[in-house]
Amino acid sequence: MTQPAPPALTLRVTLLLSALHTAWVLLGAPPATTRDLIGNLAFFSSYALATILSARAARHLSGRFNRAWTFITAAMTCWTAGQLTYTIIDARYATVPYPSPAEIGFVLFPPLFLAGIGYMFNAPAGRVQTATFALDVAIVLLTLASVPVIGLNVNTLLHDHPIVVAQHISNLLLLTTMMVFALRQPHNPARAYTGWLTLALLLFGTAHILYGNLVTRGLYAVGSPLDPLWVWAAALIGLAAHRSVMPATARRATHTGGRWATIAPVVLRLLPYLAITVTFIRAFAGARATGPDTLTLITALLVVARLSLTEYQNAHLQRQLQRQAYLDALTGLPNRAALQRDLPNLIESAAMTGVPLAVLFIDLDRFKPINDLFGHATGDVVLREACARVQRHLRPNDLIARVGGDELVVVLCDLNADAPGATAEHAAARLLDHLAQPFRVDGRQLTLSASIGIAHVPADTTDASTALSYADLAMYQAKQAGRNTHRTFQHDWHHQSSAQFELDAQLQGAAARGEFELHYQPLVDARTGTLRSFEALLRWHNPTLGAVSPAQFIPVAETRGLIVPIGEWVLRAACRQLRAWHAAGYTHARVSVNVSALQFALPDFVRSVEATLRTHGVPGHALAVELTESTLIQDLEASNAKLAALHALGVRTALDDFGTGYSSLSYLQRLHVNTLKIDRSFMQAIDGRGGALVRAITHLAHDLDLRVVVEGVETAQQLRTVQALGGDTVQGYHVSRPLPVAQAEAFLRAARPALEPWPDP
Repeated sequence: MTQPAPPALTLRVTLLLSALHTAWVLLGAPPATTRDLIGNLAFFSSYALATILSARAARHLSGRFNRAWTFITAAMTCWTAGQLTYTIIDARYATVPYPSPAEIGFVLFPPLFLAGIGYMFNAPAGRVQTATFALDVAIVLLTLASVPVIGLNVNTLLHDHPIVVAQHISNLLLLTTMMVFALRQPHNPARAYTGWLTLALLLFGTAHILYGNLVTRGLYAVGSPLDPLWVWAAALIGLAAHRSVMPATARRATHTGGRWATIAPVVLRLLPYLAITVTFIRAFAGARATGPDTLTLITALLVVARLSLTEYQNAHLQRQLQRQAYLDALTGLPNRAALQRDLPNLIESAAMTGVPLAVLFIDLDRFKPINDLFGHATGDVVLREACARVQRHLRPNDLIARVGGDELVVVLCDLNADAPGATAEHAAARLLDHLAQPFRVDGRQLTLSASIGIAHVPADTTDASTALSYADLAMYQAKQAGRNTHRTFQHDWHHQSSAQFELDAQLQGAAARGEFELHYQPLVDARTGTLRSFEALLRWHNPTLGAVSPAQFIPVAETRGLIVPIGEWVLRAACRQLRAWHAAGYTHARVSVNVSALQFALPDFVRSVEATLRTHGVPGHALAVELTESTLIQDLEASNAKLAALHALGVRTALDDFGTGYSSLSYLQRLHVNTLKIDRSFMQAIDGRGGALVRAITHLAHDLDLRVVVEGVETAQQLRTVQALGGDTVQGYHVSRPLPVAQAEAFLRAARPALEPWPDP
C-alpha cells in the first residue's frame, strides 16, 4: 500500500472554501440577486472536493478500509450529483419543486455512507449483541422522531411523496446510527479519523433533518444559517479521508479510549432510560396524540425488549463470571476457591452418613526444572496432561482441584469404612504410577514424579482447612522421604513442621552469613591408593539449628529456588580453595563439584564456569563437574553441547549416582562424559547381585572408554571386591570421611609424592 504525501492542496482548498462560505453567510449572504447561485456552487464545490479526497483514500487503502471509503465515495458522488442537479434546476426555474429529481442523489447518500462507515467499526459479537445494537438504533431513532423540531408526523408522512418519506427516514437513520456508532469501538487504524466522520455526519444529519422540516413549511432559502453545517460536514469528511492515508507517524490518533471509553458503556446502558425520559417530556408538553403517542408506545415496547435483553446478558455474564471464579483457566479444573466452597460440604456429608473420606495433597516433583529448561508453554502442556491423568483415574463422585502452580488436591469420597487408610493409599500409589509415565511434548520425552500427602476425615480432623493443612504436611514428609511416594498424616509431626519452617527461614541468606563451608572427600586409586582428587561436599552450620545435614536442606533449597545460588557459591569456593592449594605447591590438586539440574540448565552455565576458573586462576583440568542422569537426559543434544564446551575448557565430567535413575545403556552410550560413578547402594549387596551389577557396569564403562568410580566403600573387604571387579577409583569412609580444609590439606600433603594427574580422556 503506497502512502500519499501528507500535504494536500485539495484539502486546503476545501477548508478555505468552507471558511469563506461561513463568512459569506454571516455577512447576510450578499448580493441577493446571486445568492442562490453562490450558495449552490459552494455546496457543489465543497462536496465535489470531498468526493475527490474520498476517492483518493479508497484508491490508496486496501481490505476493509478500501471497501469503507469506496462506499463513502459512492455516497459523496450521489450527493454531489444531486447538488449539481439542484443547482441547474434552481438556475433555470424561479422555484425548485420539493421533492425534485435532485432528491434521488440526496436519498441515496445515507445508506451508502452507513454501509461504508460500518466497515470501520467492530461488528457486534454474537446474536445477542447484534440484537442489542439493533434495539439501540430503533430506540434512538424513535426517540429522535418524537422530538418536534426534527421528528416525523405520521399523518403528514402518510400523504407525503415517497421521496420525502425516504429522505426523512434515511436522514433520521443516518443520525441515529452515527450516535450509536459513536459509543462503540472502531477498528484500530480508523481511530485517527472516525471522530471527524462522526462529527461530520452529526452536522450533516442535523442540517438535513432541519432542512426537511423547514422546506415543507416554505421557510428555507439558500444562504440561511443552516447552510454552513452542510459545507463543514463535507470539509470534515474530506479531512477524515485525508487523515486515513497519512503515515501513522504523521498523525495523532483521536482514540476513543481514555475518558470516553469509560463514559460510552454508561451512555449505552442509559439509552433506554433516556428514550423514556424524552418521550414522556414530549407527552407532557402536549403534543398531538396521533404521532408521538404511537411512537411512545412503540418506544416503550422496544425499551422493554432492550431491558429484557440486558437482563439476559447480565445473567449470562454472571454465570460466566461464576464459572471463571471457580475454575482454573489453564487446566479447566476447579480451583482453590471451588475447593474451599465444596470441601466443607463434603466433610459435613461424610459426618452425617458416617462414610469416611480422604484428602490427598499432590505436588509434582521437579516440575520447575521443566519450565526453566523448556519454557512455560511446554510446562503448561505437561501440567495439563498430568491433571488429566489424575482426573481420569478418579471416580465420578471424587473431587479434584488445582490449588497452586504444580499442586493438586484430590478428595476421595465414600471410602471403605473398614479400611479407609488402605483404600486411600492404594489410590495414591495408583496415581503415582500414572504420573511416572513419560510425557511426550514436541518430540521430547519428559518425566516427573509426585509426592502425595494423605489426611483422613473424620479420623484426623473434621475441619476443612485443617484437613488441607494435614495433607500438605504429609506431602512434605513424602518429599523428605525421597519423592515419588506418599505419606499419611501423623499427629506427632506438628513439632517437626515447626522445625521445618525454622529451617526454611534460616536457609535464606545462609551463604551471605558465612554459614556454609566445603568438606573434601578423597578419591583414591582402587589398586595403589594413590590420591586422585577430592569431591567438594557442602556443609551447613547454623547458630540456631547447629549442623544441618545436606539430606535435610538440599531438598528445601530445591523447593525454594535456592539451589542455583548455592551451587554457584560451591563452584566459587572450590575454585578459591584450588587456587590456594596450587599456590602452596600442590599443583596437581583436583576437585569435583556437584551441579544441580537447574544450574546446569542455565544458558550461560559454561560461561560462568569459564569465568570462575579465569577469576581464580585455576586451570580447567583441575576441576570436574558431577551430574546426575536425570539432569542430562532431559535434552540430550543440549546436554552434550554443554559437555563438549566443558571438555574444551579442560573440565572433566562425571555421571553421578549411576544405577539409581534411568540407568539406560542407550543413554550411557550417547552421553559424552569422562567418568561413571556407581552409586553407594551397590556396596550394600556387593557380595551378591550388587557385585554382579558392579562387574557388568565396570566392563561396559571400560568398553566405552569411561573411568569407573565406586562410591560408598566402607570396609577393607568391599575394597578388595571392587579391586577384583575392576573398579578404577574408590570413594568412601574406608578411605576417608569428608574432611574440613585443614585436614584435607594434611591428607593432600601426605599423599603429595604419589599424587598423579588424571589420564587424558
